[in-house]
Amino acid sequence: MDDDTRPVAGTRILGVLAAAVVGIGLAGCGVESSGPSPIDAPYATSGPTDSADPSPAPEGSVIEASRSSDAAPPEFREREPLPSCGDVVFEQGAFDWPDGVVACLNAAGGPDGAGAEVAVQGPTTEGDPIVTYYRVGAGIDGVEIFTDATQDRFGPRTWDQGTCAGTAEFDAVGPLCARA
Repeated sequence: MDDDTRPVAGTRILGVLAAAVVGIGLAGCGVESSGPSPIDAPYATSGPTDSADPSPAPEGSVIEASRSSDAAPPEFREREPLPSCGDVVFEQGAFDWPDGVVACLNAAGGPDGAGAEVAVQGPTTEGDPIVTYYRVGAGIDGVEIFTDATQDRFGPRTWDQGTCAGTAEFDAVGPLCARA
């Protein structure tokens, strides 16, 4: 192997690892795609938030643009409001969920839970933002998941909705029901 192929191979390995992490988050989940038209202009971007201290996304961020997207399906736009456990922005290769977010979701989940939601932004292998909303609480069997992939230039550019049934418990890797 010559020096010209090493960075490409490393990038591919990193991409495979990132795809595996996203796949773990959705494995075993029933997912439906909605077909709204993709947004042509990219969302405004902001610097990543400190994942150790999740807080609401700043105005003009990818997460805020996603929350107010006209491309979002009615099921997302008309969902019951739940208290927020914060917003998390993962950088390429860094996918450890903050302890505070995990504790917040675990305390609010389950059939009798008060309910909560977290918005998580993570990059594709190419660096495009994907925003995923995880919702738990009374009336939700396990974890309800909305994924906004409209800014993934090499993906379906749609929203997905699904439920990861079973447990509403989370750890540093995300929802446990996705690994059942």
